[in-house]
Formats: sequence, structure tokens, C-alpha cells
Amino acid sequence: MLNFVEDKCIAEKISLLWLTVNKMNSGANNWYKNRDFVVTDKIKTDIGGGFFKDDYIIEKEI
Repeated sequence: MLNFVEDKCIAEKISLLWLTVNKMNSGANNWYKNRDFVVTDKIKTDIGGGFFKDDYIIEKEI
């Protein structure tokens, strides 16, 4: 799936791919890190009911 998205970025001349990953999801964070994504920011979003999304924003240059 990541290869597909990267190919679409190349075809559309998009040079930066970004997404959010939960800070506590070490498996996903390591997977993306091993694929050249870097943490560029942190975001905490109130999703209601006393719950928050506590994520990293990660990016990869294409």
C-alpha cells in the first residue's frame, strides 16, 4: 500500500507524504521509521467523551 501511495505521489508531483500515528503504537512508529519517515510534530486532539488522540505527525520526502 505504501508503494502504491508513493507511486501516486510521484505521478502527481507531490513531494511530501505525511500522516499521523498514535504515540503509543511503537510497532507502527518503528515500521514507518524504517521506511524513512521522520517525526515532525506532535498533535493532541480532543475527540469527545474525555478521550484524546495523542499522535505524532510523520513525514517522508518523495
